Amino acid sequence: MKKTGKQNTTEPQENAISNESTSIFQEYSQSESTKKYPQPPQEPTTQEPTTQEPTTQEPTTQEPTTQEPTTQEPTTQQENIWPQEITSPFQEHQQFETNTNHSPPPSTPSTILHKKHKNQKIAMTLLLSICLITGCFIGCAVTYTTLNNKINDLQTQINYISNSQNYISSIQDDNQVSLASLYQNIKNSVVEVTCSVPYYTRFGATIGYTSQQGSGFVTTINNQQVIVTNYHVIESAVSITITFADGTSREATISGTNPDVDLAVLKVSSIPNNTASLTVVSSSALSVGDTVVAVGSPYGLSGTLTTGIISALGRTVEDTINNRKIAITDIIQTSTQINPGNSGGPLLNLQGQVIGITTAIISDSQGLGFAISSNTIIKEAPALVK
Repeated sequence: MKKTGKQNTTEPQENAISNESTSIFQEYSQSESTKKYPQPPQEPTTQEPTTQEPTTQEPTTQEPTTQEPTTQEPTTQQENIWPQEITSPFQEHQQFETNTNHSPPPSTPSTILHKKHKNQKIAMTLLLSICLITGCFIGCAVTYTTLNNKINDLQTQINYISNSQNYISSIQDDNQVSLASLYQNIKNSVVEVTCSVPYYTRFGATIGYTSQQGSGFVTTINNQQVIVTNYHVIESAVSITITFADGTSREATISGTNPDVDLAVLKVSSIPNNTASLTVVSSSALSVGDTVVAVGSPYGLSGTLTTGIISALGRTVEDTINNRKIAITDIIQTSTQINPGNSGGPLLNLQGQVIGITTAIISDSQGLGFAISSNTIIKEAPALVK
């Protein structure tokens, strides 16, 4: 009986040992599984160690592990996106690879600031490049314009010199033409016109007189010897004096004027015997390139002769007469040197015939001048002779 009771006491001890072995085996299996399939990195959690109270007779009881909730610390680079419970090691490993490969790193304030500075540098570089290109373009345009203007001026001077050379060549080739003899034949027919013009105060009172000077020539119209000049030469004049080549002077009266064509006809009491009338011929036979001669009193220097060629025909120029602008047609353009005081003088061909009246120059034009055509004189002058 005592033997039987001793065996019953040993049997519970063997069961307890068996249960303890089973528990140890389970813990070992879980440990091996964790080593084979490691969990992804995460913030350390505080876990209290499990305590197991060993017993010698009764089966061992394993108290439940107490685990505090995981507190995730705020980070600036990557958030904890791992689930706390994964059903299997394979799913856990797959989720770790997915989040590692496809989750873009979040932008931090320092990264955003760096990108902003980089964009500003790029924008500044582009702006400077555009300004540089624009400046180069403007500089090239200004330089091109300046050089082009200088080239045009040089070309004008070259053309003028070339025309002068052509004129000299034509004179040398024509043995029948002598400018000296031409001048001797016409000089007595060219006169100087001097006018006395009053000037006024703002209230219309006359405070003095000024002198304006021009040129003219003697011709025969309606069987009368008269003096033809420009209207703007005698405009507003209260007295007109004609000085002939021999130095004699006569008071002149106005026979008629036509401001629309800048033409005036004057009369004097008598004309010196050695003064011949110049012949006015049609300008329709003129051609560009023909040699012409101008005679007048530029700057009061009476009897001055200049030569040139016809540069163009049929021009239209504008002038201001009687405080209004007028357009004069059928104008001859010439390279003959025309200066203040030449206005009203004759423009002649190499035969000494009048083909126009020198009337205007363009300032800074290298001697470019204009003349009223003789066709206008032939058409308008007879109506001005009374």
